[in-house]
Amino acid sequence: MRMKYKLKTYTSCLLCILVLFSCTRRPKGVISRQEMEETLYDVYLAQALIQANSRYVSPESRDSLLAGVLAKHQITQAELDSSVVWYSAQGEDYFKINDRVSKRLRDLQSELTIDESMSLKLRKPYDGFTLPPSVMLGKRGCPSAFGFEIDSLKFSQIDTAAFDFNFKTLGITSGAKAYASVRFEYKDTTVSIRTALNRNAYYSFQKPRISKHKLKKITGYIYAENPQKVLPPVYVYDLHYKKTLPKPKPMPIDGKKGRGAITKPRVTG
Repeated sequence: MRMKYKLKTYTSCLLCILVLFSCTRRPKGVISRQEMEETLYDVYLAQALIQANSRYVSPESRDSLLAGVLAKHQITQAELDSSVVWYSAQGEDYFKINDRVSKRLRDLQSELTIDESMSLKLRKPYDGFTLPPSVMLGKRGCPSAFGFEIDSLKFSQIDTAAFDFNFKTLGITSGAKAYASVRFEYKDTTVSIRTALNRNAYYSFQKPRISKHKLKKITGYIYAENPQKVLPPVYVYDLHYKKTLPKPKPMPIDGKKGRGAITKPRVTG
């Protein structure tokens, strides 16, 4: 009788442990926290595009845009739904994810507002180097292409040895003709990298490793063709040059100021 009681007690404890473990462990079919944050960020961006653009009137066009978001993150609608339900049940985790997503959206909105107000106030053309936070291509009244140019005079502001150009897209549909290209011009050769933008994704262009050639210029552009103006616009965002923090100022080797200190040479390009 005592053995049966002990066995029942052990079984009850084991069941309690399993229940607690199942509540905290992420089950199969539920995406990670980072994936959840990135997916919700793009879903909210897509919903904002739908509300702001009249070309997303039909259910098919809206479904196509949201389906593109799921394809970008390589998940299904069922996985997203299951993830939302599971993280909502966790409470604190879901609030943290939503807080981070909301902050990123507010930061993006702030950048767009500042960028728009400055452009209206200063009326200065784009300088070809400083990247805006986002661009809309193919929309009525907006350009079909965006480009940048970095010549040798601006190389002091970037780390050319580790240069790459990155961006994300939303609004790519099956009928869209969009592509991006980055060109690296050296003293005696040129390397062009071109890719079609056939899905909503994260795109990255990395500088080729050609150490024996001196880099002279980097140019690039993103193009979205929509001649009839019947397709939704392509939204390009999170544009940035990765690993391009300003180079540190030369420091005197002996730590003293004002004596014509010599700095160690730095090889770039």
